[in-house]
Formats: sequence, C-alpha cells, structure tokens
Amino acid sequence: VLLHGIPQSWLMWATILPELAKHFRCIAIDLKGYGQSDKRRGDYRHEGVAAQVVSLLDTIGVGDFHLFSHDRGTVQADFIAASQGARVKRWVRGSQHLIHFHPDLAPQENLFSDLETRGILQDPLQMINWGFRRLCKYPISKPNVIRAVQEFSRPGTGLAVERYFQSSTFRKDWIDRRTRLIPAWRADTLVLQGSDEPPMPVENYAGLDEYLPDVEVELVDGGHFYVEENPAGTLEKALPFLRVA
Repeated sequence: VLLHGIPQSWLMWATILPELAKHFRCIAIDLKGYGQSDKRRGDYRHEGVAAQVVSLLDTIGVGDFHLFSHDRGTVQADFIAASQGARVKRWVRGSQHLIHFHPDLAPQENLFSDLETRGILQDPLQMINWGFRRLCKYPISKPNVIRAVQEFSRPGTGLAVERYFQSSTFRKDWIDRRTRLIPAWRADTLVLQGSDEPPMPVENYAGLDEYLPDVEVELVDGGHFYVEENPAGTLEKALPFLRVA
C-alpha cells in the first residue's frame, strides 16, 4: 500500500511500480482530496483519513499488507501503523519528521493555511514549481512534472488539500506521534529519506535508538522527491527490506 505526499498523487510511484509489482500486489491510491479522489467536505484530519484508507482496504479484501509512505502520506501511515499493528508487516516510512521537530523546518504549514499565502494551493504551476525546485537534488523528468501539474489541476484539489492544514498542525502531528502512535507501532520499519532533504536534516535521527531501537535508517542519493529523482536508488534501499520473508 503506497501513500504519496504533497503536491503529488499516486503517480509519484509510477517510476518504481513496475519493479515492485514483480514481487507484490501494489495498491497506490490518491489520498483524499488529491488527484482523482473525492474532494467533498468531510473529515480531513490525518487520523480520520487514515481510518478511511483502512476501510478501503477492508472493502477490497486486503488482510496483511506492507506500507510505503512519503511526506504527508506518512502522517496518515503513522496512524495506520498504530491502529493496524497486527496487519502492517513491513513499513518503509519516508520523508516525515519522527522524534525531532522544529517549526522552522516546516514553513509550508503557514504558507498553505494563512490567508495571505494560501492561494498557492490554487495555482498548480506555482505549487509544483515551489516544491520541485526547492526540494529536489536532481531534476524530475519533464513528463513526470507535467503529470504532477495535471493531477494537481483537477477541480477542487487545492481547496481539499488546504483542509488538511486547517485540521491540524505539524506540532500536533508530532505530539501525537511521540505520545501515542510510536508506542503502538509493531511493524518492522525502515526510515527512508533523501540524502539532501532541506527540511529534514539527517541529524533528526540522532538518538533514534533510544525510542525505536529496531528501526533502520537508510538514505537515498537525492532530495525530498527521491522516488522520482532516483528510482533505482530508491528500489535498491526499499526492495530488499520489503522482500524479507
């Protein structure tokens, strides 16, 4: 089960899906509000949307599963891993704050919710340009950029995505993680991030052994969008971990 981040859609996984699909049944969804998903008003708390993802898996008959999450999709995966401890077998947890958090590393929280700047979510070209230019180490291919713009251009996407940022804060996400989610995680976990992610310095993992002694940390040569920047490097790190019996 693959959960994307912002400003992307299920298509962020397209570069690695063919190889993953040789080994697994792959379910790559558009998170609520993104891409081709439903955009009506409703529960846009990460915990609530995570429960809806679990309901989807129940509806299509999925029992045990692996998770591969990235960015804001990882916030929802945090709740899924906590509530579905017996079902989540192995988890590649990508590009999201874990035990450390500093608000200076998350300026997008205010950017996407303040009245003066929230309009960026209604401008797909500006949104994709802001993310990809600022956070990439290597350029994403032009066809992938075009598809990302197309998916974020679907009517209602910007307004729907904004609801997440009106429903919670990065600090609340972090407090939930530290106080009630991490203690409930049971899945074997690989923390995966780009080697050069500006908002997530590798120093964030100092002291991780104290809280999660069995968690592995691996770096992919790339920036925040390493799945698309470096598909081969991503698979090199993630696939052996996921394929452990």
